[in-house]
Amino acid sequence: MNDRPVRITATVHNTIDGCSWYRCAGPFSRMMTKYPVQVNFTSNLGWNDVTGSDILYMTKPAEPAAIALCRLAKAFGKPVWLDYDDAVSAVPPYNPAWQPDAAGMAATLGELASMAQLVSVSTPALESLYRDLALNVELLPNAVDLNFYSTFKIHRIPNDKRVIFWRGSASQTYNMKMILQVIRKSLDKYPDIHWIMHCPMRPFSLSAAHSERVTWLGWKDIPECFLTPMEYCPDICISALFDTCFDRCRSHNAALEGIMAGAVPVVPDWWKIPGSFAYTPGDLGKKPLSDYSDKELEYASGNLFQTLEKAIKASKDTLIARHKTAFEFTVRKHSLDVVNERRWKLIQALLKVKPHQVSICQKSIG
Repeated sequence: MNDRPVRITATVHNTIDGCSWYRCAGPFSRMMTKYPVQVNFTSNLGWNDVTGSDILYMTKPAEPAAIALCRLAKAFGKPVWLDYDDAVSAVPPYNPAWQPDAAGMAATLGELASMAQLVSVSTPALESLYRDLALNVELLPNAVDLNFYSTFKIHRIPNDKRVIFWRGSASQTYNMKMILQVIRKSLDKYPDIHWIMHCPMRPFSLSAAHSERVTWLGWKDIPECFLTPMEYCPDICISALFDTCFDRCRSHNAALEGIMAGAVPVVPDWWKIPGSFAYTPGDLGKKPLSDYSDKELEYASGNLFQTLEKAIKASKDTLIARHKTAFEFTVRKHSLDVVNERRWKLIQALLKVKPHQVSICQKSIG
């Protein structure tokens, strides 16, 4: 390799997509300031990108066209590194990203994994899912770049109400229908709380009385997800998920962002974040979202509302202590410098791999 930087071609499907930021553009941009790595980010991968690189890195590939690129990389002896931040084979039908050809996608994922020298994933649930696909699966958790949190302004809601923060994307419309129930119940019961809803859409309306205590904030680019909670300084951040394969495989990005902004997280118990208020979600099932009654959604939310109540009722000293625990855990386990050290070791190991000599299990996700 001489003394030149390691050349990596990395796919970025959508620059405002959280996956591209947390799994590709964010970590590799930081790596280029510290390690001998040169990364070419592209959304339109071609053969010239493959042949001119030392490593081919692909984020969430699930389309047949990616198979041809992996075959080309193998022909030229280039290691293939696939990365997944979602269970793309388990997208439920009520999610906007759902595709009807589940069997075809599973076959494509199996073939892609069979040609990869490395598959990295963001969560333990994804790690378990991909263990049946490839021999070399590595858990690389999402991480926060501490450089983003050096300076910020504080914008408090009037009357010093206890502030609850939720952040999500257009793919979480079904989660928002559940959280609407939680918002209404909490506002009816607790007069001194205020909700901040940070999302690119506003899929439901509230009564006039409730609307006065809910602030809607849109976002268009991923850095806003870091900066906005810092500006509003929430007391509590909440992640509303169901007990499904897809939601269990989700990353806790929003919780990490909330913790860095000073909030105590209310999260599913499988995330195991020290200092958090953990709840046990229920199973939503597989019906279209429009077929669920309010009662069914309430059941599927598990004990989310009861757990949120504990956070609302907690004393200031309790929230401070819990946040300190969660913050120390985040810096220790999920700072980008820590995770990038592991990323660099994986890159060094990949450079020693002979792609045609690697034996991979050829299976498909059922």
